[in-house]
Amino acid sequence: MDLLTELEKPNSRDFWKQIGKIRISNDRRDQIPWEVIDDTGEVIMDKECVLQKWKTDYQTLFNDQTDSMLYDECHLDRIKKGEISSDPELVDTSCLNEPITRCEVEKAVSRLKLRKAAGIDNIPAENAELQYELSILVHNMIRRRRALKSNLHS
Repeated sequence: MDLLTELEKPNSRDFWKQIGKIRISNDRRDQIPWEVIDDTGEVIMDKECVLQKWKTDYQTLFNDQTDSMLYDECHLDRIKKGEISSDPELVDTSCLNEPITRCEVEKAVSRLKLRKAAGIDNIPAENAELQYELSILVHNMIRRRRALKSNLHS
């Protein structure tokens, strides 16, 4: 493809794809820095030592028992004090039965990411945004129709 032709198109993504393909394939690979700082503050560049350091760091990162134990004790104390109910019958869920507001829909639609796979409803984000605008239009038409009917009957 000609880069000038791509540049003139409204979809600039294709242009930047073509620019990205110009680079040499080896330059595109991310280079992993094979060096770490050990516990004494020295730089280690031996590949096996670097891998071992990564392994121990990740093990301590994901297996930290102190934080999880404190959280569980704190959570248990709050349940014992009655701040948190463990009985589902005592939890107030009435707010979950309220109608969804226009503001909630607007926030959800604004957080959709474009050019991503559609969800379970098979509606792409680009279409959802248009459907939201259409729903506002229809909602306003229904409100006006109700107002007109109530004015005619009064």
